Amino acid sequence: SEAVHHISDAKLLAEGIEPEKALQDFLDFARGCVVVGHNVVFDLTILASQLARLGLKPLEIPAFYDTLDIFRRFYPQLPNHKLEFLGEHFHVGHKSTHDAFDDICATGEILLYAVKHDILPVRDVRRSLISRHIRNFAPLAEAVNGLRCKLADMRPGRMVVETITRLGIDKYYQREPGRMENLRNLVRQARQLDKEELSGYDAMQSFLRLMSLSNTELDLMLQEKPRIPIITVHQAKGSEFDTVFMAGLQEGVFPSKISLVHESLDEEARLFYVGITRARQRLYLTAAMDRGSVPCRFINAIPDEFLDREP
Repeated sequence: SEAVHHISDAKLLAEGIEPEKALQDFLDFARGCVVVGHNVVFDLTILASQLARLGLKPLEIPAFYDTLDIFRRFYPQLPNHKLEFLGEHFHVGHKSTHDAFDDICATGEILLYAVKHDILPVRDVRRSLISRHIRNFAPLAEAVNGLRCKLADMRPGRMVVETITRLGIDKYYQREPGRMENLRNLVRQARQLDKEELSGYDAMQSFLRLMSLSNTELDLMLQEKPRIPIITVHQAKGSEFDTVFMAGLQEGVFPSKISLVHESLDEEARLFYVGITRARQRLYLTAAMDRGSVPCRFINAIPDEFLDREP
């Protein structure tokens, strides 16, 4: 932090002001402005969390633009989208040096590059599409904005319930008992994993991080407190374990009903391969056999010499 911002602990102690005042000054300065940054979503998340902890009102801005997201959309083929790489690739005048002001100037330059070369040339086409479809998305946008305003004060369990009901997810799945039970399980998990010592916003962020564990976060979690992880196949990508249990391997669950109806089994087969190759030593494949369930078809692709079948 000192290397980036040139502000030491000693300087803060001598010249610093209370966080409440500093943040309020920033809120007053930025009110009504459009905020731009590289990976600015991350910064805005931290800011919102800190404001909630201090009991300050949220940042009032009409919009924000993230140059990281912009360049990922327009240039998905680039090897990476770090600010330093983008500056070199698009030959901006200010190089990213991890000095705060240099990075601000570099961000401004790559934004102007995107505006000139990628945004303005398709402006009319984009406006035409938006005007044609905006009415269909307006109710959803209004509902999401309403939920966002409540995020700081609402606990995760309540936020999940509000999301399900206000967006009509419960009505969409009301004729599918299995899906409704999944939604109820999600609500129960949100309540059980609620860290009450945190603000509503921070608790929700913690819950979402846990629900979408990356490999790094999973490894760190297991190092700090060894336990048996119950995770999805997607979350297990890149990780390996001595023993792996794959449960629910029956037709209609894995592969899913949707993939069976649309006969799109290639991705399901790839996921099955990912799952079974997470095991270093022992792999257990289980399926429910009640009510006429049929074991997952992919199991039959494994040579019998490697299987020890149980009745």
